[in-house]
Parts: sequence; structure tokens; C-alpha cells
Amino acid sequence: MLVAKVIEYLIARNQVEDMSPSLGFFYCAQDTNEPERSDPEEALRSILEQLSSVNEEISVRKPVVSAYLMKKHNPALIIIDGLDECDPSRRQALLDGLETIMRKSDNVVKVFLSSRDDHDLAHRLTKTPNLYIHANNNEEDIRRFVVFRVDEAIRKQRLLCGNVSKQLRQKIIDILIQKAEGMFRLVSLHIEHLCDPSRVKTRENVLNALGTLPRNLTNSYDGVMSQIAKSEEPNPMLASRVFRWLLCARTSLRAEAFTLAVSFDTSVVLTKADLLSICCNLVIYDEFSDIYRFAHLSVKEYLE
Repeated sequence: MLVAKVIEYLIARNQVEDMSPSLGFFYCAQDTNEPERSDPEEALRSILEQLSSVNEEISVRKPVVSAYLMKKHNPALIIIDGLDECDPSRRQALLDGLETIMRKSDNVVKVFLSSRDDHDLAHRLTKTPNLYIHANNNEEDIRRFVVFRVDEAIRKQRLLCGNVSKQLRQKIIDILIQKAEGMFRLVSLHIEHLCDPSRVKTRENVLNALGTLPRNLTNSYDGVMSQIAKSEEPNPMLASRVFRWLLCARTSLRAEAFTLAVSFDTSVVLTKADLLSICCNLVIYDEFSDIYRFAHLSVKEYLE
């Protein structure tokens, strides 16, 4: 999300500043539905296309020539998000390609990479400027996020049907911030835990739940999976099918086809709301793409 905001800012700046560097970016991801997103060659192809053509409706060949003739004295900026999601056996080749571009370019080419601290990447990038972001660097952002999500849960009457005193609200906020460990996703799971109407019905229930919140994402997902396993049949079986389809399908299915695939060979008629409820917030529906997907990358990593 942080890199996406950087890219949005640079795109907006390029629209108003004629002398801004050309921009090429690529979001890496390990996804069986989109294997090209972990392919170093695909990353370089995408960046080449972006740097050589400002209009996606025009073929690349002609703009490549004109871009070289007209823009060879202009700088360029390349951004790759989630480098650690790139194929581990091939991502060194991507770094080699980027180094070649910077070394042989007629003008300045700047490269901005984001990644988790994987050993091979950390070792390779030791001689480049590095900015590390730790949990304590986003405390204020976490605080604002907690306040927003708690107030939202109260306003929508998901937390104690909205009957939350100022004192209890503040206690909830303070404890959620304390236990966030710098992770927005963990905050979201903790709030879902507190908003479970089957378990949390009174102020005392909330206080007890605050004292037993899962300490990390793994423990949180363990709790969710246990909740799914204890639900009435055929919910556990259907949830398992949903997870396996999302993990293993080679291409994304439209929502209607996905629902039919999950309920195939059963008498169950699944609605969108049913499917999401059965999966206990581990899966979401993407309205723009009309597909189901995991609510967060950490869900996919947990299930793998």
C-alpha cells in the first residue's frame, strides 16, 4: 500500500510537470492465477512498454524509436514493489537487468525497490541506500487506523450493538494499539474477534476478549480456522474447497463460475453472502474484477 501511494503521487506529478522523469512500475506477487507477476522477464517487459509509450492504445514498436530519439536526454524512474514475491530462482536476473539499465543508460535512471528482508536480496543490496521500516515507525498510522475501525464498528452497531461507553471505547482503542505489533491486518482481525456476536455479548465479554486476543497473525488465523472447522456441515467442506480453488486455480474464475465450482457435486445453492460468511472474512469479493480473492496476502501464506 505504501508503494502504491508513492506511485499514485508520481503519476499525478507527471500529469502536471512536463520535465518529470518517465515512470515505469511493476507489482510483484506470487499468485497461481497470475504467474507472470513473479516473472522477472515480464517485469522488465512491462517497464519497457511503460517507458517507451505514454499511450497504451498505440503499439510499442514505433514509440520505442521515437522515445529514444526524443527522450534519450530525459531521466527515468523505475519502481518495483514486492521484489521478494518475484521467483527466488530468477530474481537475481532481474537485479542484473536493472543494473545494466542504470549503467548503460545515456541519462540518469533511478530504481526504487520494496521488499521484505529476504537473505539473498538483503545481501545483494547491501551497497545501495536502504530505508528500513519497522513496527514502531507507523505507530501514529496504526493509532488512526484503530480509532477509525473501532468507531466504525460502534457506528454500524457491530460491537455490542453500538452500546459502547466512552470509557470502554478508549480501553478498546488503547489495548488494540498496544497489541497491533505494527500490523494493520492484525488490528482488523482483533476487531473482528471483538465483533463476533456469538461470543461477545456484554461489556464483560469485551474485556475478557481483549485479554485473550491472539498475539500474531498465525494465532489469529488458527482461531479462525478452528471456528470454521467447528461450524455446521457442509460449511467446513465448502470453505476448504474455496481455499483450495483460490490457492490452486491457474486462472481467476468469475464469481458465478467460482461459486458453481465450489458447490459442484453437492446440493448446496451458494449465494455470495453465504460464501463470504462461511470463510469468516478470510476471503473477500472484488466487485471491480468480479472475482473472489484472499482478504490479505498473509492469508494465502498461512494456508500454503
